[in-house]
Amino acid sequence: EAMTARLKLGVLYNKKRFEVVSTQLHPETKINERTRPTFGVRMREKRSGMEFKLYVVHLKAMAWGRVWRAKQLLALQNLVRREVEQGTTAIVLGDFNSTEQEDREDLARFAQETGLNWATERLRCTAFWQRKKHCQTSRLDHIFLWEAPRAVRVRGACGTLGCRAREKCPGYC
Repeated sequence: EAMTARLKLGVLYNKKRFEVVSTQLHPETKINERTRPTFGVRMREKRSGMEFKLYVVHLKAMAWGRVWRAKQLLALQNLVRREVEQGTTAIVLGDFNSTEQEDREDLARFAQETGLNWATERLRCTAFWQRKKHCQTSRLDHIFLWEAPRAVRVRGACGTLGCRAREKCPGYC
């Protein structure tokens, strides 16, 4: 777990199957005082001994944060690409706050430049958030893996497998 201002970034994992090798805050994505570093966790799968690195992100929120998110994602892209080129097996996940179409274009470029598989790309949504006027499905949270997954499902507070536009956004069910 890493503390960044009022926000905690962390990873839940099965201690019987995995062990934490090391943790590190990557300041590359903290481009100003209103953005956050990336939390890195090097882990080992106990049975096989395979090591991999998780990068946990929480990029700048809100539509007006788009410019900052783009800069954060580029910094993350450079960090992850360097490590992957050195042979690191990587997983990047977290809240990318991808509210705009341009964010999704940036995420596609991130996948291409890092060589990672955008596991959540085809999901219609990965999160809901409360809005006063209307509710849109949103694709804020994403996972990028070193290989394509067999399946990806969303299971949020409401236990949804997919999302549909609603008259009113759910907060917590």
